[in-house]
Amino acid sequence: GAREWLDANGKKDCELWTTEFGWHTSNAPGGKSELTQAQYIVRGSLLQLAGGVTKLLPFLDCDIPEWGQIDGKMGLTRTNKMPKPAFTAYAAMARTIGALPYRGRLDMGEDVAAFVFADNNKTVVAIWTPSGEKNYTMKLPSEAVRVCMFGERTPCPRGLYKSVCNESVHYLVIGKGFSASAKSLGHKFIAGWARDVFTSA
Repeated sequence: GAREWLDANGKKDCELWTTEFGWHTSNAPGGKSELTQAQYIVRGSLLQLAGGVTKLLPFLDCDIPEWGQIDGKMGLTRTNKMPKPAFTAYAAMARTIGALPYRGRLDMGEDVAAFVFADNNKTVVAIWTPSGEKNYTMKLPSEAVRVCMFGERTPCPRGLYKSVCNESVHYLVIGKGFSASAKSLGHKFIAGWARDVFTSA
């Protein structure tokens, strides 16, 4: 990927920015439901962060009817400034991950993403699957909080945690830093930029 090429060619300090990405919510070809737009904007953001992108700028903050049924309906809010689900989901992702750096991923089987963002004090695992539902277990080294795609928080006790992932990202926020948690969650940790996670995105 671009990040790997830059790192290998003496450009480790060069930032990668993604601008103008998104999905429209009109009835025109390629349109998505507002829920699917929310799922895609969050998953697309996480995949880019896991690929070395430094800054993310969605295409449009608010729908603009004059721009037509495709470009004009890519906003995270409607024309009346009321938030679409994508706005709420994107904000929840930003609050949950914050400035935590991407560290790698957990090998939780085919078509399950489990991206690890962590510093010395906190670890966040972002989990989803591109289609359907999958059961999973995880060993939590401390008390944690499950944060759903829209920000609802549920406490999780320490120990073996059993749950289900689906097309809507959820996060496990663990009150332990990277060195104390990422390699003790019950799954193989794979360091570095993410690739070959899915048979479909």
